[in-house]
Amino acid sequence: MTRLCSLFIATVAVAITWRVADGARAPACTYEFRYPAALGRQTFLIATATATSVAARSDSTLEFGARSVPAQVMAVDDVAGYQSEPIRGGLRSSGGRAVFVRYEISMSCSPLSARDGGFDSVGVSGLFVGHPRPADRWIDGMPTFDIVRARHYPLPQRSTGPSGHLVIQFVDSTPTMSASELFTMYRALWAESVTAHDASVEPRIRRWLRSNPVAAGKQPAGQVASDMLSAMTDALTAQHTIPFGGTFIVTISAPGIDSIVMYARTTPRTRPWMSDLVRDSLTGVPVALVTRSFAIDLTTAPMLDGFEPASIQINPCPPIAVVVAALPIAPDADSTWTGESYPTSFLYCVPAGSALAALAQPHVQRTFSHEPATMTFRRHPDGRVTFTATAMRGTSPGLVIRGERVSTATYGVSQSQGHVVSRYSAGYDGGLASPERHRDGPGYIPNHDR
Repeated sequence: MTRLCSLFIATVAVAITWRVADGARAPACTYEFRYPAALGRQTFLIATATATSVAARSDSTLEFGARSVPAQVMAVDDVAGYQSEPIRGGLRSSGGRAVFVRYEISMSCSPLSARDGGFDSVGVSGLFVGHPRPADRWIDGMPTFDIVRARHYPLPQRSTGPSGHLVIQFVDSTPTMSASELFTMYRALWAESVTAHDASVEPRIRRWLRSNPVAAGKQPAGQVASDMLSAMTDALTAQHTIPFGGTFIVTISAPGIDSIVMYARTTPRTRPWMSDLVRDSLTGVPVALVTRSFAIDLTTAPMLDGFEPASIQINPCPPIAVVVAALPIAPDADSTWTGESYPTSFLYCVPAGSALAALAQPHVQRTFSHEPATMTFRRHPDGRVTFTATAMRGTSPGLVIRGERVSTATYGVSQSQGHVVSRYSAGYDGGLASPERHRDGPGYIPNHDR
């Protein structure tokens, strides 16, 4: 097996293309097309469109308020995934017929039931992915499914179909699986959920690779396998809180030059930083992922209201990564824990034209140590929580960062309501948090054999 330098997807070069499906109007929503994950409460169906339709009501959990919409009756040949056994029983009773309630994409990127039903032409067939309704909500005794982003189904032929919005499409010259190959893959790999150290995932991927060597060389095998491995890492990070996290008032000081005060807020959970991705030697499909370090993101802002989800201000400050080697993060006996970071990253949020902003210039950055600095979080006997970090400039401190916690609110959590109001996503490659990319710096995934 070979560990390759990769960030979860693709062994081939990919390019991002931006595509407007309807050039006559400006797109209202921008999203990335990805094949469905082999995870969660979704069902995979090989189905064919019929000429029959029924009246249905949309699902109020998917859109605001249910409404009456037409729905298409489909002939189902096979089913896998969530609730597949009771659905098979329902299909036997309904003569293989099921109801598809289709949803388009609204201006806010949320599901919106198709007023005209979004019917497929009679005879159109392929792989569909839907959310099954409970049996007591089946229409006319037929298993009933809510099909979200319906214009992208069936797969594979509609994966690049028009959506009326701006779609980020990863262009890959690798051949794509047929509908039957996709279905076989999802049937073999699907799990309702995975755990942090789920021992079933790697054997399940390897069994499918051995049984389907031709399909394993096609897309989206790599993406679907990577999504399963990433879900395991997500489960791990979700288990562990960040000690002494919250919102801090931060003093950034360059001795003898200038200082400034701003705010920083930790995320409620860590994210992967450096990982070893193990690929199958024949197909290149990922089969295992070992995360060797994790990052806590410190999001900075000049004012406290820059963190609030309802704020109309756009926060221009990039997150700053504090890297730890393992989870859980366990404070020492003296109530401290440490990570590694680049204190000069704080300079990217200082006011333009200031003396501190001049230190962010690339030629000045190179005068600071290229090694990450230790950032120490400490709970003091009087209950105060602080963090400190120093970037050396030659043999002297060039930049000193001191933070003191002012609240326990974390990024993505409302300070007033105290609950998660949006899921945080860094949205960038880990190494971009450091001032320069170093071969052995954070975000680097080594290429070596095991």
